[in-house]
Amino acid sequence: MTERRKPKKKPKPKRPARLYRMTISTFWYNEDTHQLSEYEAHFKIPRRGDIRHVRRKLAEKGLGHFKRWLKREDKTWKPEEQYRKIKVAFEKERYARKEAAYASVRRFVMRRVKRRWVAKELPVGKMRYTKKRPKKVAKKRSTRSIKHSGS
Repeated sequence: MTERRKPKKKPKPKRPARLYRMTISTFWYNEDTHQLSEYEAHFKIPRRGDIRHVRRKLAEKGLGHFKRWLKREDKTWKPEEQYRKIKVAFEKERYARKEAAYASVRRFVMRRVKRRWVAKELPVGKMRYTKKRPKKVAKKRSTRSIKHSGS
């Protein structure tokens, strides 16, 4: 008897990689120095996939990253209602050559001085977008030693 072969499925074409750009910002009035400060973080990452899904995931990860960075940078306690004032905005996507696992993050602190904003750029950072894969650990091969009895 002849066996029927299943027709091979054509692989779906990969979605194009797109460069996503997101800005997260908030402001805070420092009563000690009587200055208004605005904190901004600009994220850039090339990814494949559905635009809505990638934007949603990038916003979730970016907000957590931004809050942790703000806590480290300012070294002051912020009430939870301050975090409700965080704004997330996306720019239009552009095509990219390949996707990446990390997003580059540019950070700024802007202070209000004599009716003008004065920006100070902080060190550039990066944020992991994908989960870390567990390392594959090679199993050690057991070597049995065979003893020969000599007569």
